[in-house]
Amino acid sequence: MREISEINENREKKFHIQTFHSSTYPNDLYGSSTINNNQIKFNTCPLTRALIEGKYYIADELNISPMSTILSIVPILDLIFDSRLYIPGMVCYDKEFRINSSFFLISFCKYFFFLY
Repeated sequence: MREISEINENREKKFHIQTFHSSTYPNDLYGSSTINNNQIKFNTCPLTRALIEGKYYIADELNISPMSTILSIVPILDLIFDSRLYIPGMVCYDKEFRINSSFFLISFCKYFFFLY
């Protein structure tokens, strides 16, 4: 229930923020699949929610995370808005996810920041 209330609270906000560290991996950005009551459930994470909802995503201290995590964001920067979004693990749903044209990425690093 806690995750549902957090999602409801974030719907009122215009952004999702995530602080990165040395143990932040791509599934922390996009989400992961779990089995609950014999059903596959996908748990979304901040980046996925921001992409779908068209909100700002603030990546704080992105440069501290492993290179695999940083590189996992690159394909999103290359996508055209309103293009189909494929996230491994979400294929179990019959939904089509698109990047909302209002999505905006802000990345803060120790000595500089990026706006995209």
